[in-house]
Amino acid sequence: AYTFGSSIGLEAPQVTRQGDQVEVCMRWGALERVTTDYTVFVHVLDTDIDPMPQVDAPPPYPTGKWARGEVVDQCMALAIPGLPDTGWHVALGLYDASSGQRLPVRDASGVALPDHRVVIRP
Repeated sequence: AYTFGSSIGLEAPQVTRQGDQVEVCMRWGALERVTTDYTVFVHVLDTDIDPMPQVDAPPPYPTGKWARGEVVDQCMALAIPGLPDTGWHVALGLYDASSGQRLPVRDASGVALPDHRVVIRP
């Protein structure tokens, strides 16, 4: 599990691939009332594909309306023609679209993750 800032939790994200499509499913949880609307980013890294495959989207409804204890499921898909079978990974996180600033994230041990993102190696 991961914690973004002090207010948003994330269970272990699930990454699946079918052909050239990668889907990332996330289960977010409001650890306390969230007051800012954040956007989710998902990047597929370590590929030779240019530009880097990525998708940014808000959760199904604004994080600023999440109440403490609320759970929100979200899946994001990327179509990536030519994605190699191995050697790639997914990075994801949250940012404030008005400032572009990413929300700091910690793992279950409380260790701050580099670049304010969760990295998943499928």
